[in-house]
This record gives sequence, C-alpha cells and structure tokens, in this order.
Amino acid sequence: AYHFRIGASNSAGIVYGDNNTLIAGMTTVTTLADSGPGSLRNAIAAAGPGVTIDFATNGTIVLTSAELLINKNLNIVGPGATNLVLSGNNARRVINVAGGTVSLSGVTVREGRSTNGANGTTFVGNPIPPITGQPGAGIYNGGTLNITNCCIANNQTGNGGNGAPPYGPGADGGPGAGIYNAGILPMPRRTACRPGCPAARRAPRSRPARRR
Repeated sequence: AYHFRIGASNSAGIVYGDNNTLIAGMTTVTTLADSGPGSLRNAIAAAGPGVTIDFATNGTIVLTSAELLINKNLNIVGPGATNLVLSGNNARRVINVAGGTVSLSGVTVREGRSTNGANGTTFVGNPIPPITGQPGAGIYNGGTLNITNCCIANNQTGNGGNGAPPYGPGADGGPGAGIYNAGILPMPRRTACRPGCPAARRAPRSRPARRR
C-alpha cells in the first residue's frame, strides 16, 4: 500500500490535504450510478488485467445504458448478496464475460433481459426461419467464471422470433436465463441461489391446522 498527501503551495506557504491510501492492483466503486467516475462500469473499463474491484457503497446499481462487458482477468468482490444488487432493469443482460478469468462474489444479479430473436420472413420467395432468443439474461459466460456467495434470480431470456410461412410456429426463447455458460464455469453448490438473498427467498411451507 502507498500512503500519500497532496500539497499546494503559493507565496503564503504550503497546505497539505488529507492522508490517502493507494493499494496497487485494487480499485473501489464509490457510486451506484450506471456510468461515470466511481461507477462499476468505469472501474471495469479502466482496470488493468488482474485488478480487484471492491465497493464502498451498498444498494442497487441499475444498468440504464448497456450490459457490463468484461474481457480481461478481473476480481469483483461485492459487500454481500443482500447488500449489493446488479440490475438489468428488465431491459438488458447484466454481465457478459467475453473473455479472461473472472471471479465474482458477494453480489445479487437480477432483472436481466437478453435480446429477442429475429422474426422469420420471406425474401424473394425464399423463407428465412425465425431466430431463437439470445441466451444468458443474468450472466453470459464466454471465458472462465468463478462465482461464490452470489444470488442469481429473476432474469429472463429473450423471446424467440415469430415464424413466417411455411415455418409456422416461432422459435424458442433463449436458454440459460440466470447463467448461460459457453466457457468454463466451476460453480460451487448453492451459489446461484443462496439462502437469505432477498431476490430468492422461498415462501414458508404451509402446514395443516392442528386439531384440538
């Protein structure tokens, strides 16, 4: 760790700022905003390979512009699945691991929505079949992804496109609403739905009334 103070000087003398600490290989998210300084999106884009990203804030990060694209080795360490939510706002995928080795812990991933498939059509007398919905609404993994102490819940893949004659019915919806794995996913047991996660709590079992 590196400790430093910023100083400013003029003819009246020199003034020092507060003590600061810089830990090599780490960056901290300080806002719940979708983008901009201190945001998770900005931290992912600016981080070098192998950097650890942690959080100095709790709450819900609502993605309003695009999915979170990761294509490098990163460690994302959240404050706990009950404390931090990454939400696709029911409008977009939450995380796309396009490459690299990524460790994700201590977050909830929910309300992701992948893209619908294209409708079938007929072009110059040649029928074109409909396309299935895109996979992986919560997380799409095309790299190596290690997940621990996370909750993945309430995500929905895109609908299949509508059919065009002579194809009749439309295509299937996309697979893997919570996580779609096209890479390596050594996921431990009970990771995708941890007890106590607010997005995945089960209703209590009903019991018959006792006779007296």
